[in-house]
Amino acid sequence: MTKRKRTGKTVEDFTPRTSKPEPKLTRLGYVASVSATVVGFIVELIIAYFVYPLLPSRIPAYWIGHLVSGETVPSWVVWLAFPIAQIILLLVALHGRKVKDGKLVMESGKAWTILLIALLFVVLQASAYHLPHR
Repeated sequence: MTKRKRTGKTVEDFTPRTSKPEPKLTRLGYVASVSATVVGFIVELIIAYFVYPLLPSRIPAYWIGHLVSGETVPSWVVWLAFPIAQIILLLVALHGRKVKDGKLVMESGKAWTILLIALLFVVLQASAYHLPHR
């Protein structure tokens, strides 16, 4: 038996290979993400300032994501849990990896994720108002 000679075109021959355009590099996205994390950090500290005096000495651990029921943590964790997470988020926005042309990842259209996570941390910090009060 002999090999059959390929005469027809394949799917790859008919489908043009085009690369998707890169997201537009924007300094505005970088500034917005850094600003959102800084403002979120300040708001979280203000929330902690007003909530902390109302809390008992120990609060449920589920508030910071610890899933063991019945566990408690000291109430000063209100000052640390989400503000520290916001600081880490700020460091990611400021010192994120660089893309091919030397710009930060946050300047290449990824800023909306930082904005959403910063908002989520503020909402979670505000949930301290729903912890059992004295």
